[in-house]
Amino acid sequence: MSSRQRMISSMSQLLQQKEINTITVQNIIDNADFSRGTFYAHFTDKYDVMNAYFRDETKKHMENIHDAPWVTMLTSGATFMQQNRNYFLTAFKSTGQNSFNEFWFADSLVNVTDGVKYRAQKTTLTDQEEQASRFFVAGYMQLMRDWIEQDTPTTPEKIAETIYAFMPAVIKINLW
Repeated sequence: MSSRQRMISSMSQLLQQKEINTITVQNIIDNADFSRGTFYAHFTDKYDVMNAYFRDETKKHMENIHDAPWVTMLTSGATFMQQNRNYFLTAFKSTGQNSFNEFWFADSLVNVTDGVKYRAQKTTLTDQEEQASRFFVAGYMQLMRDWIEQDTPTTPEKIAETIYAFMPAVIKINLW
């Protein structure tokens, strides 16, 4: 396992036990058994590690369904969030610059706009498609956050169907 991956694994373990505001870079490097220099060679701060975990795990979770229907992709994402509920409950509490919520929005917006461009075989989106994508990502995040925080009995499939139903038509028309 690379030093970067060990740092991410360390953060994942710590997030299962502690809230993000109580975790320090020292906790991460002690748990991973690396130096501060090694940490900063890979990450800017503890939030960067937390966000890298999300990006890496999401990428692994979604890599085999790139061409699947969007509701399948949304179900996969919801399943991942449900399986990692404690991580997300902690991550949602991070605030400010480089917070998980800021990162999640930016990362999700790139994924949605890239997905729409890929499936519509476009290189750019119209202003309306850009705005609809921003609107969709904000709503998606709020629904997912509420679902995870409330720990409802709603299945990942059902939450994915709900989110897909609320997707703006201007971007949904390019998807299936």
